Amino acid sequence: TGGLGSYTRLLVSNLAEIDSKNEYLLYLHQWGMPDHEELEKILPKRKNFRLVWRRIPNSVSLFAEYKLGFGLTEFFLKNDAGTVFHGPGNMVPAFKTIKSVVSIHHYLPVSHPLFSPNARNARTRFYFSITEKAARSATRVVATSENTKKDIIEQIGIPPEKVSVIYAGIQPAFRKLDSRALPPALAGKLPGKYILFTGPLDERKNLPAFLAAFAAVKEKLAGYRVAITSNPSSLVAQALSSLIEKLSLQNDVVFLGEVSDEEMVLLFNRAQCLAYPSLLEGFGSPTLEAMACGCPVMASNTSALPEITAGAALLFNPREQGAIARSLLKITGDEGVRRDLVARGFERIKRFSWRRMAEDFLDTYRAVLTTE
Repeated sequence: TGGLGSYTRLLVSNLAEIDSKNEYLLYLHQWGMPDHEELEKILPKRKNFRLVWRRIPNSVSLFAEYKLGFGLTEFFLKNDAGTVFHGPGNMVPAFKTIKSVVSIHHYLPVSHPLFSPNARNARTRFYFSITEKAARSATRVVATSENTKKDIIEQIGIPPEKVSVIYAGIQPAFRKLDSRALPPALAGKLPGKYILFTGPLDERKNLPAFLAAFAAVKEKLAGYRVAITSNPSSLVAQALSSLIEKLSLQNDVVFLGEVSDEEMVLLFNRAQCLAYPSLLEGFGSPTLEAMACGCPVMASNTSALPEITAGAALLFNPREQGAIARSLLKITGDEGVRRDLVARGFERIKRFSWRRMAEDFLDTYRAVLTTE
């Protein structure tokens, strides 16, 4: 589920479209029995694709690989000669004989000030230590942006020649719609104009600063609301509730909770703009999804966002409340700016293709196989 699930599914389905020669093993390791009915809906109907299921939880496998030095995955795949193992989610097993590719979507050390204090537990530390070890042990590292590549090289110490960049695509569901009517459940919460803010709600997303900027100019934004698509944790919800009350925004902020992709497409199509004031992003898919729906985007001028939006978003310094507020007024009040951003957005999204991504990965697999 979520962004990583979409990334993996769309990579696999596009590989199936372009490659009928190589054999693909879709390696699933979990304790519970897989839901074959659900898997049938998403697995490619190709003879060269098959599912390999091993009844072992991911956490157990990783602990055996990296703490005990026992290569469970390598043992299970020992009969598959010529294999390249692709870990699409920031980690691969510690292989001795199998060549591997790891996709790293973003990298944030546990010691980083933007790393959530609530997530600094033993399990999270173990996960991030594996990301670092996987980057070092993999045959090739694939970053989702040049900015992420830079982080991997500088912070983990990976040689530049070992890291390449392959951009993800945009889910086909995200598009401009002829009808922009919201379903009744959402329409009841958003009867007028709204600015869209999409989660998750952690320190990186910078929601408190955005709300403060909105409060500073809300008299000039009469009739606007801030629509937030996320379910914050109880601690975050409590802090946001106090902040919203302090800023007198009780009637101006709407929490929509988790929404489906179909609902998200409608929300983008109806929104006045997407506000993306994140302090750190490895890619920033929502900015491209909004562009695909014809929704103007305002975003931070930090990390990967200038690279990904490339002139198709209104950029601002996310640490300056005044800069956020000025961008808000400009993107909501200047119709010429809005039309220009929409047009630039439609041009920009042409750069991001799942088919191109699959072709680049296929080239990467072939190159890895010939690596000494």
